[in-house]
Order: sequence, then structure tokens, then C-alpha cells
Amino acid sequence: MAKLPIELVREEMRVVDRDGKEVGPVELVKLGDPDAVTTTGQELPGEPEVPGELAERLLRKGFLKVDDKGLLDRDYYVEADQIEAVEGNVVRLKVERDGLLREV
Repeated sequence: MAKLPIELVREEMRVVDRDGKEVGPVELVKLGDPDAVTTTGQELPGEPEVPGELAERLLRKGFLKVDDKGLLDRDYYVEADQIEAVEGNVVRLKVERDGLLREV
């Protein structure tokens, strides 16, 4: 069975959006379980730092946390299904950076 793109992602890989613009390096990879009835047992201490329903969705689908070293320093969250491909050390997304969830 072929691996899902998120299964190929490792910390420190570069993430670029669909236009090829740099988003940042991968800080955390969390594989999900989309078939799980609840997110019990999937939680990570302090992650993801988004409101309740969004956190549950990320935990269920799986996500990447991408470091934003910008002025506001609020990291990005990439849902597993937003990953187009993993090529070498680069994670290419299906969406623009503005379409990603931000840490609260």
C-alpha cells in the first residue's frame, strides 16, 4: 500500500505553498487516525494550539506544525490533506500560505 504524503515528512524539512513560496521548516509531524471515533489518546501536550473543534480536526486528520520566524511568530498548521507531495527535503502544499491555520 502506498504511503500518504504526511508519512514521508520529517522535522526540519522545508515547506512551500502551492505558489512555491517558503512557509518555513517543519517543527512537528503528527500522524492522525481519520477513522477514529474520538481523539482520545491522540492528544499531544499543548498541541495543536487552535480552538477545540479545529484541534480535534487536526488530531483526527494528522498535521504538520510549521515554524514561522516572521514578525508575529505565530506558527502554521498544515492538515495532512493539504500536502500535495514530498520531494527530497521539500514538502509542497496544495494551498497558499494564507489558507493555513495559525497558532493562537
